[in-house]
Amino acid sequence: MNRRDGLDILETELIGTPAAKAALLLADFDHVSMANEEADRFITQVVDESALLRTIRVHRTSTPSGDLSKLNITGPVTEKATENTDSGNTSKPVNTSVSYATMKTRSALNISGEVQEDTIEGGGARNTIMNAMVLQIANDMENLAIEGDSSIAGSVTASDRLLKSNNGFHALTGSGSNVHQVDAGGLRCSYRLLLAMRRAMPTKWARDLTKLRWIMSQKCALDLSEEWGGRVTDLGDALRRTGELPPILGIPVLEVPLMPTDLTIDGTSGATGSFIWLTNPLNLIYVVQRELTVEWERVPRADRDEATIHMRSDFIIEEDDAIVKANNVNTDETIAFYA
Repeated sequence: MNRRDGLDILETELIGTPAAKAALLLADFDHVSMANEEADRFITQVVDESALLRTIRVHRTSTPSGDLSKLNITGPVTEKATENTDSGNTSKPVNTSVSYATMKTRSALNISGEVQEDTIEGGGARNTIMNAMVLQIANDMENLAIEGDSSIAGSVTASDRLLKSNNGFHALTGSGSNVHQVDAGGLRCSYRLLLAMRRAMPTKWARDLTKLRWIMSQKCALDLSEEWGGRVTDLGDALRRTGELPPILGIPVLEVPLMPTDLTIDGTSGATGSFIWLTNPLNLIYVVQRELTVEWERVPRADRDEATIHMRSDFIIEEDDAIVKANNVNTDETIAFYA
């Protein structure tokens, strides 16, 4: 088993941006199934542009389905030793696995002849547009990772067509999972809410607080800043100057701009709800298949080029028990703080 496959023994930087890679000029390809190296560069570009994906674990694979092994040691392995005596008591690690099955998504864009001819980039317009497409694919993958829901029926909106592709972490951490749930009761994010979440985290997953993250929307982070920034303290002054939240209960805050703030709050007709996760980001896994295709097609009578990218991915969790989730967190600034 690779060291990076075990949550208990992961040692990696969680927030640092990966080293810069050479840009992959997708417009250079006409019809290609990318080789592994080229696919890895494309995946890295997508991941690097996402606030969430670049902090969680990314598993690149060449197969559409499979298992990721995880090795755990449970219970004491140490006992009193008596001289010249073998007690015969031994322990062994438990080997289990989590399964993935990638789902295919398609990203498509039409580029008219006028767009390519009349833009300031001239002949470079195709590359400029394709690089912008990569940025949007990064946003799409982050949205899918957060709010993907395969139970969505039909394809009413562009968002529905995206989110129905697969289940994201919001669906995977729902009430039917083994995730520890905390109900904010339609109140705003506060220190007290995070304290309740911290208390719900099992001790075995909280031995190194520096590896955990509060994963929340920017509005939830602003509510914490409001709660603390109004106090006449050095922390309040610092928040007013920088807007940067310090670690809370020893755990850093990860703001994810695409975290939703328009969810329905249970028991109400309001749609200003959000949620917060407390976990090690490496407990969340983005599985992406290297079998990527980039295709260009010229449609001469319409005077346009059509770009299509197919990729396959999945989202899985290593340990449900290592996540605490606060639901029904209100982001309406007129609502009281959780207390």
